[in-house]
Amino acid sequence: MKGLPRMLASLSVCTVVLLVNSVFVVASGTPGRPPVPPGPTMVFDVCSPAVGPVIGFQGFTREYSKAFSRSDGTVVVAINGAASTGFTRVASGKTLLFNSSGPARITFYPDGSATYLGGGLNIVVNPTGIWQYAGHIQIDLATGLVLSHSGRVTDVCALLM
Repeated sequence: MKGLPRMLASLSVCTVVLLVNSVFVVASGTPGRPPVPPGPTMVFDVCSPAVGPVIGFQGFTREYSKAFSRSDGTVVVAINGAASTGFTRVASGKTLLFNSSGPARITFYPDGSATYLGGGLNIVVNPTGIWQYAGHIQIDLATGLVLSHSGRVTDVCALLM
């Protein structure tokens, strides 16, 4: 008879451990897809002198990533979910928030080069300005320049005027 209470106690402990672990898995999103951390707040001086410096920040992020390795050494990171990016014009304090949910795929090649392929809504900051692209986009990550795109393009610097 002494063995039965011990077995029931062990079963109860195992059940509680399994339930707690299940709650953490559900709370963390999809297993095997870690959340993408929010980006840093940064100051950009890529708009016209009339606009001046702009502060960029992550509004919110509920994006998740998953990495895949190919046999040739290429690493692909897939990003999906919801995110927003905001910009504040330093001179006036005017702030705008943009949907930047993607999705996106970043590919790192064995030769050290990398490409970004995005769909949906993407924010691009490069030497030519700050842009929101709606549609497909390909970016050279070495230069930050857009190699190709389809769909609507919004000039964020012009909206901050």
